[in-house]
Amino acid sequence: MAGVAVLKLKHIGINKQLTVPIVITSFETTAKPNWASNDVYGRMDPIFTYQNTVRTFTAVLRTPRAHEKFTQKQYEVFISPAGGKKSTAFSPSGAKHEYIAGPENYMRDIADLYKMMYPVYYPLDVGKRAASFLTAAPLLTLNLSGIAYDGLPGRSLPHRLGGVGDGLLFVPETFKVNSLVDTDKPSITVSSAEDLRFFANAEGYTITLGGTIVHRHVRPGFYQHPGGPIVFTQGPNFPYSTDSKSKFSGTKSEQDRLSTLHHEATAQATAEQRCDDSTAAMDAWLSPEDAPPIASTVPGADDETLWEPGFEELELESHDACSGLE
Repeated sequence: MAGVAVLKLKHIGINKQLTVPIVITSFETTAKPNWASNDVYGRMDPIFTYQNTVRTFTAVLRTPRAHEKFTQKQYEVFISPAGGKKSTAFSPSGAKHEYIAGPENYMRDIADLYKMMYPVYYPLDVGKRAASFLTAAPLLTLNLSGIAYDGLPGRSLPHRLGGVGDGLLFVPETFKVNSLVDTDKPSITVSSAEDLRFFANAEGYTITLGGTIVHRHVRPGFYQHPGGPIVFTQGPNFPYSTDSKSKFSGTKSEQDRLSTLHHEATAQATAEQRCDDSTAAMDAWLSPEDAPPIASTVPGADDETLWEPGFEELELESHDACSGLE
C-alpha cells in the first residue's frame, strides 16, 4: 500500500496554508545540471560551461478509495489535527480501519487546491472588480511529511506576507485532477444542500502536482572553508529528511556557522542599500526641483519617496542608516 501523509500547501501571496491527508502514489524529483557547450575547431570535445542546476518535482497523490483499509498509524494521520478528517469517516475492520466516507469527503479540499493555482489581485475600485492589478503570483510551498522537505526552518519574508514554512518553495507548473467522473466504474451520488448533484466514481480523485523548485536562504552546493570540513550549504536533510545524517554534513557547529554567515551577509546588504538610498535622497533634496524622485529599494519599504522630508530629517536618516558601516 502507498504511504499516507499530510499534504501542506501554502500560498505565499495570501499567507494561507491548506492541509489535506492524502495517499502518496509517487513522488519524483529531478535535478538537471545545465551546461552551455561550444565547439572549437580542431578540438574533439566541446568546451562546456556550467550554468545552473534546476530541480523539478512531480507528485501523484490520491484520495482514499471507497472501502479501502488502512493501518492504525495511517488512520491516525487522517484524524490528526493536521489531517482534519473525522473518525466517523472510518469504520473498524479487524486490526484496520475501513474508509466509508466516499469521495465527497474531499470535495472542498479539491476545490481549494484549484484556487491556490491563481494569483492575488488588488482592486483599484471595490465597486468595479475588473479594475485591479496583479500583486502576487501563485508561488507555493509544499510539505509532504519529510518527503518534500528542504531541511531548513521557515523564516519570515522581507515583506508583510509572512513566512514560507519549511517545505519546498516552488513555481507550480502542473496541476491535474483525474477521474472525477468515470461511468465505466462503480459510482455514488455526491450532493450538497444547495447544488452539486452528479456522479463521482468510487475510486475517488487522483491529483498530479508538479513544478520547478526555487532554492532559498542559501545557494545549494558544497562549501569548503580553508582548513575546515566540506559541507553542503542546504544542510544534511537536503533534499529529504534524513535525521541530519549525511557524509557531507560536517558538524552542527559548522552548519550553524554557515547559517549565521548567510544571515549576517543579508543584513549587511540591506543596511548598505538603506545607506545608499538615504544618501541619494539627500542628493536629490539638494538638486534642482525637477530632479527625479529617489525611491527606496529596501524590501518592505513603502511607496513614499525618501526626498520628501526636510534636509535635517534626511541628514538624521542618513546618519542612522550609514552609522556602523565600514
